[in-house]
Amino acid sequence: MKILKWMPTALIAAVVWMFVFVNWVDAQDTFSLPGDHYKWLLDSPVRPYLSSAAELYLLLKFGDRADLPDLGAEAHSLAGLNILVNDRSQDKNPSGTTQSETAVAVFGQNVVIGWNDAGHIAQTSSTTGYGYSNDGGQHFTDAGVLAPVNGGANLGDPDIAVDRQGNFYFSQISTDEKGIAFIGVSKSRDGGRTFSLPVDASRNVSNPDSFQDKEFIGVDATGGRFDGNVYVSWTRFTSDGSQIMFARSTNGGLSFEQAIALSPPGHLVQGSIPRVGPQGEVYVAWRDFNTPGIQISKSIDGGSSFGGDGVDHTLVAKVEFIGEQASPATCQGRRILNGFVDAGFEFPTLGINPRNGEVYLAYNSNPAGIDQSDIYFVRSSDDGHSWTEPLRVNDDTTSTDQWLPALAVAPDGTVAIIWYDRRNDPKNLSFDVYMAVSHDGGRTWLPNRRVTSVSSEVPPLSPNFDRFRPCYMGDYVHITASSENFYLAWGDNRDQGRTWKTLPDMLTPRESTATTSIGPYAFVLGGTQLGFREAGDSDLNEAYNTQTNRWVHFAPMPTPRSGAAAVSFSPYLYVIGGQSSKFGGVSGTFERYNLFLNSWVQLPSLPTPRTAFGAARIGNKIYAIGGQNCLSRRCGKTLDGVEVYDTRTGHWSPAAPLPEARADFATVVIHDQIYIIGGFNTQKNQAFDTILAYDPEMDTWTQVAKMPNKRVAPSAGVCGEKILIFDGLSANFSPLRRDAWLYDTLVDSWEQVAAPKFERVGVSAVAIQNLLYAIGGSRSSRVAHSGANEAFDCANQGFTRPDPDVYFAIESLSSWVSTSSVAGRGPVASTSAVPSVYVESKAAGWIAFHLESPDRVKSWELQIYDLRGKVIFDSGPISARALQWNLATASHRVANGVYLYWVQVKRVDDFSVRSEMKKLVVLRS
Repeated sequence: MKILKWMPTALIAAVVWMFVFVNWVDAQDTFSLPGDHYKWLLDSPVRPYLSSAAELYLLLKFGDRADLPDLGAEAHSLAGLNILVNDRSQDKNPSGTTQSETAVAVFGQNVVIGWNDAGHIAQTSSTTGYGYSNDGGQHFTDAGVLAPVNGGANLGDPDIAVDRQGNFYFSQISTDEKGIAFIGVSKSRDGGRTFSLPVDASRNVSNPDSFQDKEFIGVDATGGRFDGNVYVSWTRFTSDGSQIMFARSTNGGLSFEQAIALSPPGHLVQGSIPRVGPQGEVYVAWRDFNTPGIQISKSIDGGSSFGGDGVDHTLVAKVEFIGEQASPATCQGRRILNGFVDAGFEFPTLGINPRNGEVYLAYNSNPAGIDQSDIYFVRSSDDGHSWTEPLRVNDDTTSTDQWLPALAVAPDGTVAIIWYDRRNDPKNLSFDVYMAVSHDGGRTWLPNRRVTSVSSEVPPLSPNFDRFRPCYMGDYVHITASSENFYLAWGDNRDQGRTWKTLPDMLTPRESTATTSIGPYAFVLGGTQLGFREAGDSDLNEAYNTQTNRWVHFAPMPTPRSGAAAVSFSPYLYVIGGQSSKFGGVSGTFERYNLFLNSWVQLPSLPTPRTAFGAARIGNKIYAIGGQNCLSRRCGKTLDGVEVYDTRTGHWSPAAPLPEARADFATVVIHDQIYIIGGFNTQKNQAFDTILAYDPEMDTWTQVAKMPNKRVAPSAGVCGEKILIFDGLSANFSPLRRDAWLYDTLVDSWEQVAAPKFERVGVSAVAIQNLLYAIGGSRSSRVAHSGANEAFDCANQGFTRPDPDVYFAIESLSSWVSTSSVAGRGPVASTSAVPSVYVESKAAGWIAFHLESPDRVKSWELQIYDLRGKVIFDSGPISARALQWNLATASHRVANGVYLYWVQVKRVDDFSVRSEMKKLVVLRS
């Protein structure tokens, strides 16, 4: 059996024996997937074309494959006026939760939105999140996640469609109890409140040799002979490439007929989308990477067959890859936009005009010049046989990125496209959602309009702060339409989350180091340096200056070793014990380093040689606690002994032993009390969840707390009066990823906080000036060691970062009017139609709003919001020319600050138009 190099020092030689006796009841500490079928995808050439859901499956099943470079400073922005859909309080691990990749469907007052949700996977085996509204999108309920089949999992990639009876159909990637991936379709009969368990839509092609990925769904709601048919298209990945597959249900989603292939074998294809025309014709478009371009097929018999009228994997438009090619170690070799944003494959978005059957398609492509991505539109007026030349939709004059378009067609034939847009940031980083509308089938377009009230920054993506694939920020956004409105849903990063800050890597990556600090310097000593399957110890020493963010070497240790412990007593560093040779010997060597002389001296050896132990200094005394006196259970044991070195006398003496022998624990000191956290006893095969405290004056040990889970070889450091505990292994030796907790020693309470972005074990932790640094360790069995260096802000429980959530907006068709035209760009809205007010302060506590140009106005309305998007004043429809806002009402006193407002006017012809959002500053003495 291979011994994984990242196993804690004391457990390496004993691991084979222990696996027989592990108490598997502790398996709930980590989430696992059944089956072992898709390992072939890890090294397959098709892997760069997988969706985020597929990559999440590989990560959860087989672990991370790549070391990634750091991302720079994290940022944040304020909330605005668009509607937040997901409930942030439901996030089980707020520091590692993302909601993105949206879908939306509407029936009457029922609005259902789906998204990828990383916050529930461990508890529910599902990342398919959803929410619903029963009041037309004014308020949403976060319903959690869709339940998987018994013993299976749901992996996201949501899409939603609705039939003429108001039944909602929700497609996703699922796995069964054996771990076989299938396309799952769930149904709601109650307006989207609840959904059934997923039905297998890919049953005849679901097997260990093909992975089903990136599905989209459509429903025939034409009222014709195929009305009620449910259509799903997706990508089937095999070792030979991928194919676009299609299946239909003719019984309301109860079952699906056998899947058929729409694309020829041997190609690389992805990102298909089905849509239904007014005569029940079915179009499916997808991205073909061999062409490269967009292709489309058509069915005229309700999805029973395709290509009957000659539209059969027909080329729609050629596409140029957007973004830049990343290295294999960055974003898994995918193409990325600025900020490590996965470019999203140039997937098509498709819509059919229900009045005349015209087919509309939008996509992003890389234009000539320095611009890396723009939005393009094409149209077919002859049932998909021929297509217009691509028309650029985004009307900016910048060279910034526009990507991830989504298209919808209203019942009256109005076409709308939304997309992510960076035109407002000269640095080409932050982004908004923009929208374009055409009333003539895309022949001309109204000027682009900004939808988002607040721009979004890019969160840390390389490595990704959450559990999705590196560089993932969603593969799509979504838009749908009713006769009155367009409904938009997108992933939005305006709100704040918490994270660790990525800092310069160690000069020489290694694990099992000893770490301590003096002043602004973190000292990293020794450790394991050699590659996987080799046991070797290092004499290398490095110091990190936390003020200049630079690493330097200093004099090597006389005795190379790993698994040692270190303490400091300025100007000295003390290094004790550890593993001193590649053959597994345990050492009692005790050495001291002088910072002024840059030299080492030998001190009296530790009476009991040990490794995987704890060390602490209180005053003039250095404590060596517990550990293992041999790396094999047959030649030694786990220790309970504590030995104390007096720096004044130069002698060792015993102290009170531990209540139970343990090794591979973390050690910290707070107010001259020594705390040891977690650990393992090899004789009893016992992992610990307890925290013990040692009082040096009383020479006693006391159990003071229990951790939320058992933890072997954890990392820990001091954050004020609290202990930050992170990483390590569960009781069954699975890495504890994205899991960090603060324990308050004063009030005996626990709080989950942001976890390190790099998933590792064997990490050294050291606290300096209210920041805690996590240095080194090992990523996984495939990547032997990591030089990662991250910092946690103890005062603020992490550094701020953009937090992905799901946002929603409604755009009224009537607000997109065209009363004049501009040559080359089509009709534009008349500025005279946009309502305006002037504002004046009145007597103390009052602000007056006066409607300008009140002619032909039937009524008008004013709404005022705070920066969290909460309505704090709504005038309702009024006919008077002016109104006054009382800043000190009985129910709500308005504080000084910045507020936002809009005005909506209803004219005498019942036409309504709303102003852009405006800023209002309230400042009172």
